[in-house]
Amino acid sequence: MKQYSGDPLYYHAFITSFNNTVMGIEDDKLKLNSLLSLCSGKALESIQYCVLKPPNEGFKSACKTLKERFGNTAVIVQAWIGKVLNRPRVDSAKLGEFADDLENCFEALSALGYVNELNNQSSLKQIVDKLPRVLQNRWQGENFRLKEKDVVPALQHVVKFVKSSAKEVNDPVFGSISNHPVEAQPMRHKRNQQVHSLNINVPSPNAPKEKFPKCWICKSDAHWPDQCEKFINMKVEDRFEMTKNNHACFSCLKIAGRNHRSSNCSRKKMCGEKLGDKTCDRFHHRLLYLTKTVGVNKLSIPSCDEPLLCVLEVEVKGKYRTLMANVMLDLGSQGTFVRSEFAQQLGVKGKSVAASITKVGGAEESFKSRNRIRDIY
Repeated sequence: MKQYSGDPLYYHAFITSFNNTVMGIEDDKLKLNSLLSLCSGKALESIQYCVLKPPNEGFKSACKTLKERFGNTAVIVQAWIGKVLNRPRVDSAKLGEFADDLENCFEALSALGYVNELNNQSSLKQIVDKLPRVLQNRWQGENFRLKEKDVVPALQHVVKFVKSSAKEVNDPVFGSISNHPVEAQPMRHKRNQQVHSLNINVPSPNAPKEKFPKCWICKSDAHWPDQCEKFINMKVEDRFEMTKNNHACFSCLKIAGRNHRSSNCSRKKMCGEKLGDKTCDRFHHRLLYLTKTVGVNKLSIPSCDEPLLCVLEVEVKGKYRTLMANVMLDLGSQGTFVRSEFAQQLGVKGKSVAASITKVGGAEESFKSRNRIRDIY
C-alpha cells in the first residue's frame, strides 16, 4: 500500500484499502502498528499519541482521529472542488490528467451525495474554460445538441466529453501529442521571420478627386450603367457581382466617390419588381432584383452553399504575451485589421491615423485607428 500523508482527496481510498488488508486480523496491536507504518506527514503526526494507549483503545482512537481530520465529508468535497476549479488552463499534454481528475471528482461527489456542488451552469462553465480553445468551441456544439434533445447539460456530460477528447488527443498513432510534440511548446521568434504590418491607405485631404466615366462597365461617357446593353444582357447574378466588385452604388449603379453610398443616395427608390403577388420592397436598382436572395448586412446577395468567409484559429504572439485569436480570411481585402481590444491585450501600439474602408455594396466608413503595428507574429 502507498503511504497516506493526510490528503483528504485520498482518505477514502486509503482507509478502504487498509481495512481490506487487515480484515481477519484480531490483534489490535498489530493493526495499530500497521496503520502507523502506512501513515506519514500530517497523518502520522495526528495519531502518534495512540501508541501510549492500550492497543484496542489506541487503534480505535487512531481511526477516529484520521476520519475527523482528513475524512470529514465537507473537507473532502471542498478539496475535490478546489482541485478541479483552482487550476490553470490545461493544454493537450495535460488533458488526460485533467480528465482523470474530473472523473475521480465526479465519482467521489456522487458517492458522498454532493454532486450538485458542481452540477450548476456557473461551475460547468469554469470547468470548460480550463480546456483548450478548440475544445471549448466543440463543447458549444455538444451543449447545443443536448439542449435540442431537452437535456440540461450536467457534470456527467462534461466528464464524458473531456474523457472522449483526451482519448482522441492521446491516441498512440494519430494523437496530437505523439506526432506533434511541438504544439505544447510556445512559439519562438525567428530573426528572419517575415512580419506583416497593418497598412491602411489614408487619402490625403488635398488629393484631387478621381473622375469616373458615366458607364464604368464599358468605360464610356455615352450612357449610364442602367442604359448599358452589355450590363442589361447579363444574368442578374452577374450584374450583382460586378456591382459589388466595382464598389458601385446599389441604388443608382454609379461610382460617385467616398461619400456616396446606397444608404444616402439621393436617387434611391424602392425596387418595385413583382414576383407573383409579392412586390420587392428593398431599396436597390431594379436590375439587381434577385428572385432568390439571402440577406447579409441589409444587402441581397445570391444564395450559395459555400461559406462567405473562412475562419482560422491561430496563436498570436505579441511583444510580451501570446493569445489565441479567430482570424477571418477575406481574399478580397487589401489590408490586415486587428481589433483594438485585442491589440491592447497583446501590449502592442501603433501610430494614430484617420482611415476609411469600403464595405460590401460600395458603402464607405471613416474611423480612427492605428497603423504600423510591427510586434505581432
